[in-house]
Amino acid sequence: MTGHTIFVVAGEPSGDMHGANLIRELLRIEPNLTIRGIGGDRMRSAGMELRHDLASEAIMGFAEVARNIGHIRAVFRDTVEFLKGTRPDLLVLIDYPGFNLRLAEAAKRLGIRTVYYICPQVWAWGKGRVKKITKLVEKALVILDFEEKIYREAGLDVEFVGHPLIDHIGTIMLDEPFAAERKSPASVALGLLPGSRPQEVGRHLPIMLRTAELLRRDVPNVRLLVAAPNDKISELAHALVQEWRAQGVRGKQTELPLEVLCGKTYEVISLSDLCLVASGTATLETAYFLKPMIVVYRTSFVSWLIARAIVKVRHIALVNILAGKGLVPEFIQFNARPDRIAAEALALLRDDRRRGDLEQSLREVKERLGTRGASERAARAILDILNQETSQAAVAG
Repeated sequence: MTGHTIFVVAGEPSGDMHGANLIRELLRIEPNLTIRGIGGDRMRSAGMELRHDLASEAIMGFAEVARNIGHIRAVFRDTVEFLKGTRPDLLVLIDYPGFNLRLAEAAKRLGIRTVYYICPQVWAWGKGRVKKITKLVEKALVILDFEEKIYREAGLDVEFVGHPLIDHIGTIMLDEPFAAERKSPASVALGLLPGSRPQEVGRHLPIMLRTAELLRRDVPNVRLLVAAPNDKISELAHALVQEWRAQGVRGKQTELPLEVLCGKTYEVISLSDLCLVASGTATLETAYFLKPMIVVYRTSFVSWLIARAIVKVRHIALVNILAGKGLVPEFIQFNARPDRIAAEALALLRDDRRRGDLEQSLREVKERLGTRGASERAARAILDILNQETSQAAVAG
């Protein structure tokens, strides 16, 4: 296989991470590939020619997207023109359905073959998208086991490759000396994972800090470990912590022990007795380490109203969706109140049997994510499609 070009599109930090792992595997197996696309720094570092960075400054929520629609449309128009001019052999889409489904339509009109990797959560948004995806893409590579049946019944060529999070975690070596320095059997470590985007952190971290403040009344030895995935989030977290400390309780400055740890998310999870987690991939990461968690999530009022009208699932946390039940507590939107979250946290910390049962259930969820090698399996499925094209061209010639 020589001279093939693939265009890959991801628009969120998690997509950038999984896209980077996919690109590394593609180039490891087939070094002669040319890979261009949209994503972030991780995909660029993995070997992709980055045309637009949508992942580093990811925008989420209906209202938030509406405020940035001009920029998104400009990127979309440029991408369509680029595809028209370069005619890649394959378009690979990674999640990001609002942008990517429209791009798949454009690619269909241009006669460009399309594969969807990490498919949109059609089970949450309704079956209309299943039919749309079936018409637009050649193959779906899904990362949740129950998605395979959904797409196969719709008549689409689909393959369950496993969750690439398992691969990603497998490449990360925990900083054991760093963690050892922070182990403290005399305290209760509360891990705070407020999100990977500034708008998420701005909404969630103040709630989590106030929750910890209330929890301290019953658990005086609690200490906080705040996970910041990058320098930008770390700076924002420090500012929010400083504001929270200055406000204090009844005019007194808050002195609750706290560290903001940049680039040490997995160390934070592994050190914690309980985690407060923003809904998203972080719930699966926490489940991987078999840690009890409480899910906290708020979005803008407009985004919440729209989501409430169209989302079709009882739970929003991926852990609960995979478990098929409310395995871990969820405090969403107006229910995300520090007093309620603190009461639930206290109940979890005091109930050894409940935590033991939860650990066993999380182990079962972890097993459903599949085995290591998801990125390689996805890469080989994509290359198989290119090989089929090459073989067909050779026969026709």
